[in-house]
Amino acid sequence: MAQEIQLETHNSDGGNSLWRSLLLKGISLTSPAMATSMPNLTPGLIFIIAWILRYEKVKLSCMYSKVKIAGTLLCVAAIFVLSTNVVLQAATLADLPAPISLCAFTSLIGVFLTKDIEYC
Repeated sequence: MAQEIQLETHNSDGGNSLWRSLLLKGISLTSPAMATSMPNLTPGLIFIIAWILRYEKVKLSCMYSKVKIAGTLLCVAAIFVLSTNVVLQAATLADLPAPISLCAFTSLIGVFLTKDIEYC
């Protein structure tokens, strides 16, 4: 089903208004899992596009190239982990009578993990 996109360009800086309109339309059409995973996907996509356009040289015998490929794979793996986490949190929040307690609990776990990592 095609949806009509209405763009507002009444501002003196038309590109800025166009960008904001497209951003808001994209936010309304996407899921939270996709929005969470997109920042992690960006470095991998930039590397792949640069490789295709031959801005990035990749030699499998070079350690630098192996690290770039491993980093790209790590970004993609993080997408799956974060997406799974968001879906599991959404399923948990649907069943939990007090969703703020889940948020507080996960924030508390984050505090302890950050403390442990920072002071080790």
